[in-house]
Amino acid sequence: MAGLHRGGVVRIELCDFAFSGPAFIDVSEAALDRAAIGVGNLNAFVAGAPSTVKAIAQQWRSAITRDSIHPLGGRWWRSDNYARLERTEKGFMSGLLGGVLSKLVAESVFGVRQFGHIEYFSPPPIYDPTTRRRPDFLGLPAGGGPAVIVESKGRSDRLNASPDQVEKAKGQVRSVLRVPGCASVLRYVQYTHFTADGVLAVTLHDPPGSDDDGIAGDPSPLENDQRNVDLRVYYRDVVDAAVALNAQRVRLGGIRYQLFTYNLLGISVGVPDRIFQAVQQDQAIPAGSEYLGPLNTVDVAEDSRRWLIEESGRVVPSDTQVLSDVGPDGIAVVGSYPIRG
Repeated sequence: MAGLHRGGVVRIELCDFAFSGPAFIDVSEAALDRAAIGVGNLNAFVAGAPSTVKAIAQQWRSAITRDSIHPLGGRWWRSDNYARLERTEKGFMSGLLGGVLSKLVAESVFGVRQFGHIEYFSPPPIYDPTTRRRPDFLGLPAGGGPAVIVESKGRSDRLNASPDQVEKAKGQVRSVLRVPGCASVLRYVQYTHFTADGVLAVTLHDPPGSDDDGIAGDPSPLENDQRNVDLRVYYRDVVDAAVALNAQRVRLGGIRYQLFTYNLLGISVGVPDRIFQAVQQDQAIPAGSEYLGPLNTVDVAEDSRRWLIEESGRVVPSDTQVLSDVGPDGIAVVGSYPIRG
């Protein structure tokens, strides 16, 4: 597929951040869809929402994220549709886009396996009892690395955040003292914004006093807290959508998947069958357990493309290309995307 454009890079800027990681991350159109589907927090707005509503919400998040930015020349740019929005509408959209990019940065840069709204994880983090501030996101490591705590902010331009807003966001991530089952915690603030030219970029801020030893003066560090976070809620929304859309069982990369299709978006979404069955049976899914098994994301991605082309029964238009993306949490997306010149 040489010569076909598959998204673009997003620049990472560091502000008082003692980190020597990559200056860019590659973001494909399939990865953008996967992050938009997985980062939402419908439970915070609709308690006990039915499966069909969750499926609609996932499609909606992906569709409006696509409508906000577009790839060109190896980078992501602000779309004309985004530029025409009113100020309050831009605020909402930049917040959603910030969450999507926060997930992709945490996975690509910090080795996070599961990343979502902090309400998705139980037992919850241990908070500083002297503050009511709470951050947006929690990410659990794939191996023995730190958990990440992220406050995500979206802005229409880089300079649209006051120093007071930045400091308030830093206070939100500092409110988390410990994450059960994780020996250390990395805390940072991510601002997702457009440059003056309209190019999508992110800036990471490292709050002072947010090192891996926790907040100075923490009355209960809980160094020996060995509880595992249960991931049932984390995976429940995508499992409910799979049920609502009559997912079929398909073998991808040597693993059985439940695969369902969003026809309006032209994509299919997959969740490992073991995860699907555990959520359906309301069984605990301990973080770090072997529920995902020996996941080879490259093989899953390759098999998903082959499935769409050869077995799905869908017609791939000649002006599109088949792309796939598989997250470290096992969630897969495959679809046909426009071939861009």
